[in-house]
This record gives sequence, C-alpha cells and structure tokens, in this order.
Amino acid sequence: QLVRGRAALERGDPAAAEGALRAALAARPTSPRVQRLVWRLLRERDEGVETFEAWLAQADGDRFVDGFLCLRCRFRSAELFARCPHCHEWGSMTEERPV
Repeated sequence: QLVRGRAALERGDPAAAEGALRAALAARPTSPRVQRLVWRLLRERDEGVETFEAWLAQADGDRFVDGFLCLRCRFRSAELFARCPHCHEWGSMTEERPV
C-alpha cells in the first residue's frame, strides 16, 4: 500500500494516494515512512495537524501501545528518542500516560 500511495502521489493522483495511504496507515500507524507520505499528501491539499490526527485516530483507534509521544508533531514510538525521528525536534519526546 505504501508503494501504491507513493506512486499515486508522484503521478498526481491524490484520490488514489489517499486510499492507499489510509490502508498503509491502518497497517503501520507508527511507521515514519507512512507518516511522511501522509504529511506530503496533506501538505499538497493544504490540510494540517488536525487532519493528520484524525487519520491516525480513524486508522488505529485505541490500538496504540507506544509509550512515547512527540509534543510537536504527535509522532508515537515504543522507545524514547532525544530527537523526534519524524519532525527532528530535540527534546520533544515525552512519556505518554493514560488519563
């Protein structure tokens, strides 16, 4: 699905890219590669963080088990990083605790 989404983006077909990337995001919601392509699609459509978070929620619901969250871009990870691998912000990763 990731390859199909990338190919659709490169040929300028956002509708096909959206379908493929939603499927890829559902399968691997914490994959930086999938998230980068989703961000690329949303940038091309002038959509932002709220739309990205809605996609994540729709794709994954409550399945996230990752313990760390980037406060800047909302990237999730099972391991703690000093620098977020998605947005490259230093010191933005924090432990996510249930409310």
